[in-house]
Amino acid sequence: MTEAVDRGMRTQLEQCQRALALGDRRIGWKVALNQKALQDRFGLERPAVGYLLASAEVGSAGIHALAGCTSPRMEAEVAIHLGRDLSAKPNAEEAAAAIAGLGAAIEIVDIDRAFDDIEAILSGNVFQRAVRFSARFEHKGLAGVRAILHRNGKKINSADASVAADDPAEVLVDLAASLAEHGEFLRKGDRIIAGSLFPPSEVSPGDRFAFDLGPLGSVEIEFSA
Repeated sequence: MTEAVDRGMRTQLEQCQRALALGDRRIGWKVALNQKALQDRFGLERPAVGYLLASAEVGSAGIHALAGCTSPRMEAEVAIHLGRDLSAKPNAEEAAAAIAGLGAAIEIVDIDRAFDDIEAILSGNVFQRAVRFSARFEHKGLAGVRAILHRNGKKINSADASVAADDPAEVLVDLAASLAEHGEFLRKGDRIIAGSLFPPSEVSPGDRFAFDLGPLGSVEIEFSA
């Protein structure tokens, strides 16, 4: 781990603790920069990590306002729901056993700074702005799952989820190791968004996205000004 990564994570988690002290609630974690080329570029040993807060969860109406955004993007992701605590260094079998279910998720990120400074990216919680989850489904694997993304009623992307996404258990192994380096751990009830299955989509007011993961559910979001 480079000094820049360490400083960025310390700042990120300090900001999270301040939010919790003011009454917010952490609901889980996000995995980001999970492409090998980006990890090599920034000197990362594994994907980057960010936190998810209750205040960032999109409500039941499924509408998110873009006011204040610099350059918003939408990402379609697999959500991992934890049914038990995990140690700092779980093996793949332990991680798989901790999965209570999977689901669909949409994350909204705001690219509000240059994409060239890993310390600043981590300090800014890896561009995290909002998240919306489908229900949890008792389905622990991605085999046979087709991911389909629609924008304003038109299909814009589809893929075999088992190819487009990393194995959920391996995601947890890497995430647990990254968090342990900073004194954090994966806990029962955490929801983890495991990285975008498709290239991020630009969004504008009036856009509506629907993300379908077949047996893992579906989730929609609409953007307002």
